[in-house]
Amino acid sequence: MKGGTRLIRHSSLLFSVIIAAVTLLSSCGARSGYFKIEGRFLHINQGDLYVYSPDGAIEGMDTIHIKAGRFAYETPMQKSATLIMVFPNFSEHPIFTEPGAAVDVEADASRLKEMTVTGTKENKLMNKFREMTVGVSPVEEAKLAETFVRDHSDSRVAFYLVKKYFVQSTPANYAKATELLKLLQQAHPEDGRLSYQLESVRRLAAVRVGGRLPRFSVTDIDGNTVSDSYLSKGKAVLMVWASWNFESMDLQRRLRDYRRDHGDSLRVLSLSLDGSRESCRRAMKANNIDWPTVCDQQLMDGKLVQLLGVGTVPDNIVLENGKVVARGLDRQKFMQRFK
Repeated sequence: MKGGTRLIRHSSLLFSVIIAAVTLLSSCGARSGYFKIEGRFLHINQGDLYVYSPDGAIEGMDTIHIKAGRFAYETPMQKSATLIMVFPNFSEHPIFTEPGAAVDVEADASRLKEMTVTGTKENKLMNKFREMTVGVSPVEEAKLAETFVRDHSDSRVAFYLVKKYFVQSTPANYAKATELLKLLQQAHPEDGRLSYQLESVRRLAAVRVGGRLPRFSVTDIDGNTVSDSYLSKGKAVLMVWASWNFESMDLQRRLRDYRRDHGDSLRVLSLSLDGSRESCRRAMKANNIDWPTVCDQQLMDGKLVQLLGVGTVPDNIVLENGKVVARGLDRQKFMQRFK
């Protein structure tokens, strides 16, 4: 009987140790093949965050619920990638992922630029850049980004900064982007993303203000053929969007309202980067988008995407009588032009 009691106690102790070990492991990282985010949001008790991946690590956009100022998110992750968290004020901040890793986010609604992400080397490096740029002017911020890229060319943070400050900026600096991407390519000659981005920048530079669109003929989501000639008369916009990107959807709605107020004086062709036509159709229906829309389900590998050098969402090309008069307008400038 005593032996049986000792065995029960021993089994109970072993079980407790196993549970404790599992709990410890769970708190230190994500499950194998997953990536986990846990965080605390000061000055927001309840609300929603959104997350998407510019490199396709997750499909579409996921919602993260904030409850009592805290939030958690876990997703399958088989390779290193970048997630973009969209905060309630629509500002976007990168999270760099690793399979089986977990990170902690500390954010203050009144000072989102000072958020910190701990748990991996790349996120720690991004924290360092954020700290460097608090309170500086946009011009100084771009200079600091260039220095940071040169000093950390072996990091994924460097690739993100090149895209943000020299490709997606307004105005873009394609010469500097090309220079820095070639520097990154020397550090990572096997990384195909860099070759793709260099080609994208080359195409972006080719479709520049003052020039014309390259010739193209594509099939829209309704099976109709649309060519560059559709945008060659009067005012026109080629809009790059995705249902999972808030800013691009907001710009789409602005175009919808502008056309409602000005009749058909503005021609619009939309290029959707959604991975499925169904997602694209749902977004079009929900937002009353009735102009030609191309969705080839190829994401960044689509022929028109590559022809135009699209490297980000949103993107836009504004034309007058077939001539490019603006490209890559940010939200504020876009809204002013089409108010």
